[in-house]
Amino acid sequence: METAFSDILLAIINKQVSMVLRDGRNPSEFTLTNHERIQSLQKEIQLRQQEIEKFRVARKNAFEEYCFEHISKEQYAAMLEANTQQMNLISEKLKELQTECSLLTEDKQETEYQQVHQKYEFADQLTKDMVLAFVKEISVFEDERFEIVWNYEDYYKMTDLL
Repeated sequence: METAFSDILLAIINKQVSMVLRDGRNPSEFTLTNHERIQSLQKEIQLRQQEIEKFRVARKNAFEEYCFEHISKEQYAAMLEANTQQMNLISEKLKELQTECSLLTEDKQETEYQQVHQKYEFADQLTKDMVLAFVKEISVFEDERFEIVWNYEDYYKMTDLL
């Protein structure tokens, strides 16, 4: 049974490798420039978040000034309006940056999956490294059924390979 199971597992892994690599995306598409872009976006996101926090503090301070009657109602309303406009502009830009960063990060993860699959593209026998790379858990039942939990199950589901 052990040999048959190994053969089945190898066949399944080979099929998955084939399907992932046939997806048509090239692992070399993710370059260092994408990595650098992700880091740059993360820094810019952090700066935008700090700017929004400064505007929140300024809004709170303006309210306190109004409450202590250091500024008029009209001055407070004008400050609040200007503050809100600036925060909205920064929030829009922040959402754009987060979306771009998210897309680049997803591309990076997808490429890492593909690189692992590419490593075993021409495997003709099951190795321990291959099992460790692909299999998270194997459950074998008394009635000779088995269940495999894959390391890349989320990727397989996302790409309709499972």
